[in-house]
Amino acid sequence: MKVTLSVYFNDQKKTSLDFTKREITIGRAIDCDLIVNEPSVSSKHFTIFNKKGRLFIRDEGSINGTFVNGKQVVEEEEIFPGDKITFCGYTIYISSDGESRRESSEEQNIGNSTVVIEKKDFFADLKKTAKKQDKKKLVIYGSIGAAIFLLLIVLMLLPSSEKQTASPIRVGMVDSYFMQLEKHIDKIVTVKNSTENAERFLNLGEEQLKMANLNKEALFNALVYFLKAKKSVEEMNPKPPVWDKIIPQINKAKSELKLTLKKLFKDAWLLESDGNKEGAKDVYLAIMQTIPDESSEVYITALRRYNLLK
Repeated sequence: MKVTLSVYFNDQKKTSLDFTKREITIGRAIDCDLIVNEPSVSSKHFTIFNKKGRLFIRDEGSINGTFVNGKQVVEEEEIFPGDKITFCGYTIYISSDGESRRESSEEQNIGNSTVVIEKKDFFADLKKTAKKQDKKKLVIYGSIGAAIFLLLIVLMLLPSSEKQTASPIRVGMVDSYFMQLEKHIDKIVTVKNSTENAERFLNLGEEQLKMANLNKEALFNALVYFLKAKKSVEEMNPKPPVWDKIIPQINKAKSELKLTLKKLFKDAWLLESDGNKEGAKDVYLAIMQTIPDESSEVYITALRRYNLLK
């Protein structure tokens, strides 16, 4: 039986692979079979493998999770033709013996070679999606957009000392997102009495912190791991010794993220005020990489500002 994996982003096909190896790995690392060069995807996100003629999927401890038919993969589980794998905005459809989503003649199956989906493709798709959404919501947001435009013109005419105090970031936005993120982590961490899991997540978070100066999303990843560590022992009473290591790391990661985002938003706004649209767009992209969660108000705000600068 020939099995094919068709990869889509926002209903736009990116590539397809014939499953002929014993296993295929998906993630950002250069040794993956499918390299998705996008910040919300973990280095090694998940693996699809053949075991005694049956197909299985295993999440590799990813930050943002892997889902089969809408259900999160916790342990390895069997998958079948017709199943849908989703992760970080991407969808993989599993088909066999020609039973697959309809493909155009321009779309080429690449067989068993390593595939790279570049970050520039991700942002290009993101812009197209945002454009479609903007058309649908033109009537609703038209007046709001006009008001923002007028506000921008006024701010550009202000003295430079007054410009520096302006920023698109809303007061309390980041703290609100931290609360939202913690609720999300609470749902995905099902084992809440495991010291072993807490120590593992703590170590992963500390490793991410070491890369924070080189990797924009590393600080966010560190916070997610620390929150997972917290949830892993939160229901234990008395709390194990690892608890006293986790809480300071959470506070440290939150504090550094808030400072980073505050600076990035301020830099972007000053570049906008000075008429440097391309520079501001680059900074807004950096914000989206720093908080690679498309549901967060931080990400949405940066994306909206980016689209206003087209």
